[in-house]
Amino acid sequence: MFDNDIIPVAFLAISCLIFSATRYFFKPSSNISEEQMEYMYPARKIATLLYLQGLFLTAYIFKPENPSSQMLRDVFLPLFLPYDIAMLISTYFGKVLNWTFNKKIDIALFMTVPLILMMLFISGLFFPQLLDQQALKVVKIAALSMAVAWTLLLVVLDRKIRNSLNTCSDCDKKNFPRLFARRVVLMIVPAVLIAWLGYFFDCLRSVAYIVLGLETVLLMIIILPTQRNLQNETAVVEQLTKSVCCKNNDYIAEKIRNYVEGNKAFLNPKLTIADIAVGTNISRTYISKVIKDDFGGFYKYVNCLRFQYLENFRKENPNISLDAAVEQCGFVSRNAYYNARKYVK
Repeated sequence: MFDNDIIPVAFLAISCLIFSATRYFFKPSSNISEEQMEYMYPARKIATLLYLQGLFLTAYIFKPENPSSQMLRDVFLPLFLPYDIAMLISTYFGKVLNWTFNKKIDIALFMTVPLILMMLFISGLFFPQLLDQQALKVVKIAALSMAVAWTLLLVVLDRKIRNSLNTCSDCDKKNFPRLFARRVVLMIVPAVLIAWLGYFFDCLRSVAYIVLGLETVLLMIIILPTQRNLQNETAVVEQLTKSVCCKNNDYIAEKIRNYVEGNKAFLNPKLTIADIAVGTNISRTYISKVIKDDFGGFYKYVNCLRFQYLENFRKENPNISLDAAVEQCGFVSRNAYYNARKYVK
């Protein structure tokens, strides 16, 4: 039975490797700088690393009779797909929407799935004696538990993206790719459902590998065009010769404070990192890094300033309504204010 799965498995593996190579080497123009590539494709490097894991399937392709290889084939779809999509969503939309992450936790989460796949890959292709039947049972339990955990995490991220589509009032609307986000959200449920069906029903496994291979190709086509507006970023990059990129973080942080707090730029409900970059004449990359490292992230930093300003504003103007007050303090509406408090406080 397992021989019938070799071609579908190979198809998904090849699709993943083509996706990885395309994601890393593709540039929409030869004039695009590395900095601009990081802005237009925030998940570019992580996507390259994620889809390189398709190489693990070669253990089954070359040694399908090995029990470790067969288990790798069985658990790959429900384990890798939710993990892959969750990592891409958190990386791409996390940067676009200014989510903050703990770097150590992020790295630990990233390594969970590759470690299991690598163990099965090494045992299946090089050292069959590495995992006996008892060890394989333990690995299977660990893999499926992790698959369930990543699926649940993906549900949470899916809801968060859907919420951003409906209430993205304080994020960078000009650079939040709503159409792209909707396409991604639509692909999540079918992909994960197909992956789990392929695990539970042997008769559907080959079909699942083929369908998800085709979906990988479709995703590659969808993400080739840049999804973010480069206009503001280009203005910043053109000023790099005047940039203070060589200065230390304290200097850049002071420039940020002068612009955002000194000029009360945080009262602008449409304020973006690109605006701060232009206003300070510093590259967006450095602005983004310093805001994340020194201020806890753009969303948190700006909204905390708005909260403080609102508190003082209401003390000085006790008769003004909350709706009017929040609009005077950088929020587009009362709902935006409540959403900000929920995510920042």
